Amino acid sequence: MKQFTLLLTLFMLLMPFTISAQDDAECDDGFRLVETDEIEVCIPEDIYNVPYSVDALPAIDPVEFQFELIEANEETLIVRDSFGEKEIPRNPQRIVATVFMAEPLLRLGIEPVAIIVGPDLTVPEIIEDSGVPLISSGQEVNPEAILSYDPDLIIGKYFVGDFAPDAYDQLVTFAPILSPIKNPTSLWRLIIRDLGILFDKEAEAEEILTEYAINVATLRQEIVQVIPEDETVGVLFFFPGMIMLTSPVFDFGDGVESTNFAWIYNELGLTFPSDLADLIDVSSAGGMLSLELLPELESVDHITLFPTAFGSEVTDEFLDAMDSPIWLALPAVQNEQAYTLTGANAWGISSNLQAITDLLGVLTSE
Repeated sequence: MKQFTLLLTLFMLLMPFTISAQDDAECDDGFRLVETDEIEVCIPEDIYNVPYSVDALPAIDPVEFQFELIEANEETLIVRDSFGEKEIPRNPQRIVATVFMAEPLLRLGIEPVAIIVGPDLTVPEIIEDSGVPLISSGQEVNPEAILSYDPDLIIGKYFVGDFAPDAYDQLVTFAPILSPIKNPTSLWRLIIRDLGILFDKEAEAEEILTEYAINVATLRQEIVQVIPEDETVGVLFFFPGMIMLTSPVFDFGDGVESTNFAWIYNELGLTFPSDLADLIDVSSAGGMLSLELLPELESVDHITLFPTAFGSEVTDEFLDAMDSPIWLALPAVQNEQAYTLTGANAWGISSNLQAITDLLGVLTSE
């Protein structure tokens, strides 16, 4: 029966949506009720920001935009990004984008000529299926490979940030660079909205994010049957010799250290164990615990565990840690309420939906 429920849910996610707004009375504050051909669900009133707060943790100032349109001319746009105001083509034809920018562009119907992919990242299926050439990038960007595609616009963040400090100065002499103001992995909704504004795709952006919100709400209705709202969830990532308890509060940082993995709390409305707030560093992605400190997690009702923060590799070290007496002694583990997800994790629509679907599959498996 559980397998049938999962298959039915996935079937509904593939159905086309006909959406009509309903009376808000049946939804919590900040949500509105929408009706599809198959289901009624509550989605956020603001589909571009998904707020989440914890009393024991400080609030984070909201971010208004990733790219701000200042002026639209016949052939060019004046845009403010992380490097200030700049002029870019209004209708670029040869965009080179980083992997974090590529999925929003493709979903908006804008196809780059090449996509920059960093090491150890899982590439979403929408990018693989696009057939767009991939440019492999390590800690140092490859300007020659990028410029070989003769770009008239480069869109990305990390190849001009901590990964390669000199990349911006190298590339901007050949093509304008559009760089999001804050971490694209945390604020990809704003990227879709703002790219839609810049390139006359606002209606498409709204449709994309509304459909995504409906998909998440549909999955959430199934998950809440197994993880009630009054039970706590710890979202963990495994690192060699360490476990990271992720912060449920968005930090909106710029650097690699500020990559946000809190999306699973925000998307599903899961309850963070507030008694563990002292373990969280909101200036980074969470709190790092040595394996010896795992008993700190004894109060957590459910654990969602990713074997790695990037990609999906399951290492022997991870398997050894999961077989250790200190891990096996945790109440969530003993109660069979610790769930390992080996798929992609935190990079946008495709990865989020896949991880949530994987979680639903684990929760509903016999």
